[in-house]
Amino acid sequence: MKRRFTFALGAILLASAAWTPTASAASEAEKLTAIQNGLLHLCVIQAANGSWSVSSTYTDAGTGAAVFAFLSQQTKWPSPASCTNAATSSVVTFQTVVANGIAFLLGDAVTEPGLHLNPAGQNICGEGGSSCTGIYWSGQGRSTYSTGLVTPAIVTYGLGLGANATATTTGPLAGLTWKQIAQGITDAFAAGQATSLNGNYDGGWHYSVPSNTDADGSTTQWGVIAIGYDESLGAITPPSVKANLPTWLSHVQYTASGLTQGGYSSTGAACYDLSNSYCDHSETGGWEVAMQYVGSNLNAAQLNGISFLNTAWTEGPSGFFGLFGQPYAMWAVYKGLESTVGLHDTTHITNLNTNCGAGVDPPGSGVCNWWEDMNHYLVQHQNNPGVAGAGPVGSGPGGWPDLGGDWPDPLSTALFVNILGATPLPGTITQPPSTVPTLSVWGLVALGILLAGFAAMRLRKAHSR
Repeated sequence: MKRRFTFALGAILLASAAWTPTASAASEAEKLTAIQNGLLHLCVIQAANGSWSVSSTYTDAGTGAAVFAFLSQQTKWPSPASCTNAATSSVVTFQTVVANGIAFLLGDAVTEPGLHLNPAGQNICGEGGSSCTGIYWSGQGRSTYSTGLVTPAIVTYGLGLGANATATTTGPLAGLTWKQIAQGITDAFAAGQATSLNGNYDGGWHYSVPSNTDADGSTTQWGVIAIGYDESLGAITPPSVKANLPTWLSHVQYTASGLTQGGYSSTGAACYDLSNSYCDHSETGGWEVAMQYVGSNLNAAQLNGISFLNTAWTEGPSGFFGLFGQPYAMWAVYKGLESTVGLHDTTHITNLNTNCGAGVDPPGSGVCNWWEDMNHYLVQHQNNPGVAGAGPVGSGPGGWPDLGGDWPDPLSTALFVNILGATPLPGTITQPPSTVPTLSVWGLVALGILLAGFAAMRLRKAHSR
């Protein structure tokens, strides 16, 4: 137990629990209420099988995002941390919600044995050898997206129980440890990375793992996110991943002038593809994360990307375009700025969308910056903020408006909860580490209590078989 807890402490950037007080767009009380109501909403709408299955699209992604929201905000859980689930009409605790979500994900994984060389002849098995098995989540057709959203939940949960603990005794991953699962995810993404045979696509990812011949700016971030989280659990990344990635990143940023998307200049923005299509917020946020992962450390190209974000900051949602109210874009931009300039930066994003509640609910520091701007918007646009409980998906109290399409509730609610809760990326991605809040002593205590509870729950289930 001591060894496992020490391991968890070494990964505190993943645990993101009980942050010390920081400035926020809304008051700390309002933020806490919004987070708790968001989690209660997710608790209520979880399906009986442990998933968040609101449609045939992205069940794995929605489940991974929701579980990660519970884990990332575990010390902000309300008391009692439970709800009446709409599918079962029974009272369930948040611990049970998380355990059931993880069980669903473990059972829904896909394995791909016999991986070894990518088309360029590079060994993609992180631990070497002549063969390895990739692990991913099919995501109802878009496995790159879904696996990228599932991995943070799997890794964070696995860290709490111990990297070398057996994750499950049933299903496609039976007998594997959490570390072995993380390694399988990395191997799948390494096999699915475009190579030098694909020209300027070299280093990127597209919709499917474990095979791709081209790439796009949106999906590339999920390869980086998944592999970076896996490294936190001890998975080994093959050298080809970081060696190939800069080629794609250097060709997907728009550096000329005159191109416009959504009524604003896209100079400095990252684009969806090599033809400079869809140079927008979500592509740029994800691109900033990938640039940090390869060690660019806020270089001139990244500063140009952030300058674009400042210019286009106030854009509302329009499909995949825009920022405020678009969950995918807001989460991508949050990750990009958190990993580069940090949560408290006031110099790079000055074209703010709100006044951060000046005169109504000012932040503790009295300073309105990019993260406080997002927080204030989210608090003000939550469905019936201050009222927790049930309701149809996308309209119930505690959730956020459902934009439908590819990014419906529960994805929107889960991602917005993570923004409000200052969820950081792990240091394996943000190298060198970004400026993020530090974990408080009470956060560590609560983390230990929660992890012990998870372990006890698993033992009880094992003994009951």
